[in-house]
Amino acid sequence: MAKAITWQDKRTRFMNRMHARRAARAALATEFVSPPEPRTIGVVERGQQLIAGKFLFSGLFVEGKDYTIWDIAAAYPEVVDEAQGCAWLDDLAAVGDEKARALAQNWIFGWIDTYGHGRSDGWTPGITGRRLIRWINHGPFLLRGHDKYTSARFFQSLARQTLFLSRRLHTARPGLRRFEALAGTIHASLSLKSMQSHADPALTALVQDCATQIGPDGAIATRKPQDLLDILSLLNWTAQTLRDAKRTVPRELTDAIARIVPTLRALRHADGSLARFHGGGEGIEGRLDEALVSTGIKTQPKQHSPIWVMRGSPLDAPR
Repeated sequence: MAKAITWQDKRTRFMNRMHARRAARAALATEFVSPPEPRTIGVVERGQQLIAGKFLFSGLFVEGKDYTIWDIAAAYPEVVDEAQGCAWLDDLAAVGDEKARALAQNWIFGWIDTYGHGRSDGWTPGITGRRLIRWINHGPFLLRGHDKYTSARFFQSLARQTLFLSRRLHTARPGLRRFEALAGTIHASLSLKSMQSHADPALTALVQDCATQIGPDGAIATRKPQDLLDILSLLNWTAQTLRDAKRTVPRELTDAIARIVPTLRALRHADGSLARFHGGGEGIEGRLDEALVSTGIKTQPKQHSPIWVMRGSPLDAPR
């Protein structure tokens, strides 16, 4: 049964669109502080499928060599968020050849032409945060071979999306989407010149969410292991972004990572895949181990640490 849309939801959508249009008109110039390195993992097989015109998103399979990712998003509203978040860019970058890069460039600059004016889909805090992380991670891959004018369009879009996100991240609901919005703002603000002023408010909010949204046993309200893995990855990337910018990583952030790690270790199968609970998948192969190793934390799970997955989390209690 579809969830009823409340007047608060309608107001939030209206305000998102208004701020998106305002941000899309801003005259902003920026560039990378330093060449970024990819921190997100893709799957070569998925990238090859996209190149072959085979689209698989959220259980939906569509095949068509002449389709673009935005044709699929326009025809199937149920996969809009997945398409707009641009995680598929990880898969094309994993392939990394000329065909993959040309397709990625075509689709990203197609987004700028179709959605960059702020009057269409994709302008919500969580999805914008996810998209910014991917665009920045794979910036050199996307800009290779382009002239200064085209590169300027790319950077202007990054700056406008960062501006929108800084103004609307407070409206993201607690959970994965809010962590994406906060991490995306920090990552973009510290990766792009002249955008650093947006980092501190987002970092303050992230510190608060680390303390309130991640329980003492590493629990999150959804009790979905895949969400927990995504949040750990976002916190890892944020910590690395802060270190690269010569900034101090807040203790609350490292403490939250330390709480999550043993819980995810308890949810790891022998083959390295993630336990599937509450609608979550097993994740991309190797991603769980990569996220755990990146923390540098060797804490092992307590004997009963995963019990929150089945019984519920103290974070579910009314506050």
